[in-house]
Amino acid sequence: MLFKTMLKIAVFVFLGAVSSLVGAEHAEPGNIEKVKLRLLWKHQFQFAGYYIAKVKGYYSAVGLDVDIAELDPNVNNAEAVLSEKTDFAVGRSSILIRYGQGGDIVALFPAFQRSPLILLTLASGDIQGPKDLKGRKIMITPDTRNVGSVLAMMMQAGIHDGNFIRQKHSYDLDDLVSGRTDAMASYISNEPFQLESRGVPYRVLDPSDHGFDMYSDFLFTSGRMIRERPEMTRHFYEASLRGWEYAFDNIEETAEIIYRLFNTQNKSLEALLFEGRALQKLAFDEYGRFGTLDKHRFEEMIQVYLISGVLDKDYNLGNMLYKPRGDKLRLSYTEAELVERGEQIRVCTDPHWMPYESLANGEHIGIIADYIQLISEKTGLMVSVVPTESWSQSLAYIKQGRCDIVSGVIQTPNRSRYLDFTRTYLSTPLVVASRDIDPEISPFTQKLAIPRGLAYKEIFSPRYPDAEFVDVESPLAGLKLVESGDVYGLLGDAASLRFLIQKHAIQNVYINETVSDIADISIGVTKNREVLLALLNKGIESITKDENNRILSHWLGVQQDNTISPRFFWTFLIIIAVLGLLGIYRYSLTSYRNKILETLAERDQLTGVANRHKLIAKLEEYLNISDRYNRALTLIYFDVDNFKYINDNFGHTTGDRVLIAISDLVQSEIRKTDIFGRWGGEEFLCLLPEIELSHATNIAEKLRKKISTHDYQINRKVTCSFGVAEYQPGETLENFVSRADEALYRAKHSGKNSVKT
Repeated sequence: MLFKTMLKIAVFVFLGAVSSLVGAEHAEPGNIEKVKLRLLWKHQFQFAGYYIAKVKGYYSAVGLDVDIAELDPNVNNAEAVLSEKTDFAVGRSSILIRYGQGGDIVALFPAFQRSPLILLTLASGDIQGPKDLKGRKIMITPDTRNVGSVLAMMMQAGIHDGNFIRQKHSYDLDDLVSGRTDAMASYISNEPFQLESRGVPYRVLDPSDHGFDMYSDFLFTSGRMIRERPEMTRHFYEASLRGWEYAFDNIEETAEIIYRLFNTQNKSLEALLFEGRALQKLAFDEYGRFGTLDKHRFEEMIQVYLISGVLDKDYNLGNMLYKPRGDKLRLSYTEAELVERGEQIRVCTDPHWMPYESLANGEHIGIIADYIQLISEKTGLMVSVVPTESWSQSLAYIKQGRCDIVSGVIQTPNRSRYLDFTRTYLSTPLVVASRDIDPEISPFTQKLAIPRGLAYKEIFSPRYPDAEFVDVESPLAGLKLVESGDVYGLLGDAASLRFLIQKHAIQNVYINETVSDIADISIGVTKNREVLLALLNKGIESITKDENNRILSHWLGVQQDNTISPRFFWTFLIIIAVLGLLGIYRYSLTSYRNKILETLAERDQLTGVANRHKLIAKLEEYLNISDRYNRALTLIYFDVDNFKYINDNFGHTTGDRVLIAISDLVQSEIRKTDIFGRWGGEEFLCLLPEIELSHATNIAEKLRKKISTHDYQINRKVTCSFGVAEYQPGETLENFVSRADEALYRAKHSGKNSVKT
């Protein structure tokens, strides 16, 4: 035992010396700052990023000597930070409560996008869900009671302090196994492994399964620290992020380091590996980013605390979220490293696509050029344009590796073989330029010219298999064929066709807008450039509405929309209404809170329809019924075509109104027994019991027409694309939804505003 202890000390001293050498080239002698970090529990993989930042020299490289202290049960981490007894600390979402009480707390980042905190029960018991906790013995720490996700799950089930037996947490699983307690607050990354190792079946009550996903394990400090030591704070923040990214990229090595150097609990290496892999699943957002903070998710957490009465009605998030100076995008270490490396990102363009982009005397100009310049400024990326003679040559260059990105490209299945795509940053209407504009004539029953190399043919050919498309070398060549009467029309985007008609004085050719489709434009990125792709996405996401308007109005004369979001207004009113009931008799108050929590957990806050959590629950229920009684069941999966274009050009307020209107339209057309809800963003699901595929397809077509003919009062047609699938006995929920999603994908790529099965 003594030998093992001495060996650990020797290894730690050696690695500490290496860390000092690693940081020597960055940190100036005599400028080392001592910093204290206090954890919220004992040493384990839960805090891996901080250990790695210390051992790998990331802290010392920026002049920091960091002391990492385990939890002291006699010390409150928030109070320790506020009293300057520690510089930084790790805390749960309950730091929101302390901030609401006037504590000058600033959250730097969450280690986990979803809380690992759960309630654990034995599978042999009769506790099937949170509602079964009534009257039961629960081991739960005082801090756990204030963690929003657990609190919300219990309140939703009608469980509060008066109807369960709260026990002091012993942290001993034998108490659960022996029946001395019925449920125990645990981490999904720890105690389940211990029970599995002992062969004890267990059941997990996870708040996320009940619609409550909340951040956890915040690195936080005080506002005073940030004001008085901003550079030190920034260095600690960046080095910690770097440590976390390394830890999750190298779980085996990290577990070994913790096992040898930070193993005060004497955990096995297998337990640390289990913990690391379990936590990795909770650490990244939907775009694969670590440490992101979203204000809207914070506001959802605040709502739960408001309803529970632990926050005051005047609560204001204020300056609680850290904004690193000079890093508004909150870059990850690998993203920041790419920027600091100063690599020239080679850009291929369409040299003849005004007003979107062109090369004029070697200079990249146009709408897309302005976006690329703005993204470059926001991210710090250095970009250089690679001159090409044509769009076809640009695509050839990107395939040959002579470019890193394509500035503006429409995503298609063919291009997806050699490109990844950023989020859409620009949408443009597709039209037909023709000599005749007769609303009774479909352009796709006539001969249409399509410029070679563009995405339009790949998009429209599957949708109109009988259409006659004529390849032309360029849009200008196509317009001349239209002018001469050799083809009926030319398919293209409105702005560039108008530009060419005016510039080249094309006679008797007009814009026919009956196509009613939109081209979504993204940046195409060569494969295997994940960091570059993520960085470009951050730049796109940070573009403000004013910046969008400034670019578009410069080239197209788009006006701004400065209306206030009705969602914000109604949310505010709801909060005030809830707070006004806090003095009502306890039973009535509890009932009301449960209804609100049920709404938060099961209803989409914008549209009022079922949310994703509720839809999944209903899907599982109806799949079981279908299997048991051999009943028909179909699913309609649809989304709003070109929704980003609506948000960007008419404002998010208008976008919200469109989603609400579509929800109302669908609910007015379906049966009361049908299940309709918002799957996420602009995506919706409609579950149709006792309906077969052919009938469901007709319903989807009816909904498509209803939505596309409705007046949304935005001087623009709004359409949706639909995918329909019929349940196959025995298939999984995931496969059922996936088949409907695949049908939706086909509808999207066949020209949108259509129904596919």
